[in-house]
Amino acid sequence: MNIAFDIDDTLVNNDMVTKYLAAQGYDPYKVLRNFHIRNLKITKAEAKYIHTMFSMDEMNHLKPNPNAQYVIETLSQSDINEIFLITARGEEVKDGTINMINDHFPTILEENIFFTAGGSKEDILKELEIDVFVEDNIEAVLELAPKMPEVKFFVLSYSETPHNHDPIAAMDPLPNVTVVENLIDILS
Repeated sequence: MNIAFDIDDTLVNNDMVTKYLAAQGYDPYKVLRNFHIRNLKITKAEAKYIHTMFSMDEMNHLKPNPNAQYVIETLSQSDINEIFLITARGEEVKDGTINMINDHFPTILEENIFFTAGGSKEDILKELEIDVFVEDNIEAVLELAPKMPEVKFFVLSYSETPHNHDPIAAMDPLPNVTVVENLIDILS
């Protein structure tokens, strides 16, 4: 089974992004929501701040979310599972990101980490024939799930996840989407 995870706010805690954008005077929820849904309905100044933010060295030293290491380790133990990471991060932070993943999730192969630089994850999901995708961004899942009914989506409802301030009720009619409170719930 091909299982893919988003990195920021799914496997690692990325609250520094929200704090950084707020300190610059931006609405972090608006900026992140629009940045991650591929439409990039943000100003050039907002895009520049996001690029700067993802280039910061601190981004490569984020800590794993609760249970993330256990979930990845558990899924990696099965010979039938292959684990992939698909992130909106760009190539400019590839080396630091890979080092961070190697530190916290050593069972994930470097060639299984994909960078979209804020673009759509749809093409990568299709190319890799992903069966299960775990994402923290509700809007991204709402965009992808109807186009990819063969993929089982899990969306995290962490209260501190910036993307999930919109009602989760919008996801109820989607048969291939399950909302979970934390990562460990995807194992059941």
